[in-house]
Amino acid sequence: FTWYSDFCPKCEFGIRICEYNQEYHESIEDALLNWSVVPTDQSNKFFAIGWNTNSYQYPSIGHIDLELGKYYVWQIRRSFNTTMGKQHDYSPINVFEVRTPDKIHLDYSDPYLTIIKSIIYNSTKVVS
Repeated sequence: FTWYSDFCPKCEFGIRICEYNQEYHESIEDALLNWSVVPTDQSNKFFAIGWNTNSYQYPSIGHIDLELGKYYVWQIRRSFNTTMGKQHDYSPINVFEVRTPDKIHLDYSDPYLTIIKSIIYNSTKVVS
């Protein structure tokens, strides 16, 4: 996971990764508010990854394995202290799919387009 970060020597960063299931979640925001794979401790909203960083390597042990064929969403939170208390800035929500490395035919469809289609489809359903 990589993102742009300005130099902030007193900022703490955290990451949140959650499964996104289009049939279950109404939006990517809904998925991000659901049960997380990182952090695994559900009492924490974000997994602390240190200060002034711009990347995170998903660990091979100590976390829930990501499953092939599933979509996941992730977001970065940057926290810092102000005279008004702790301030949090959030990155846009990103989406990715876990694919097999030996997949002969990769699906090059835009995952954002799939999500937008899902949102449009779900918003046009008649509620009875």
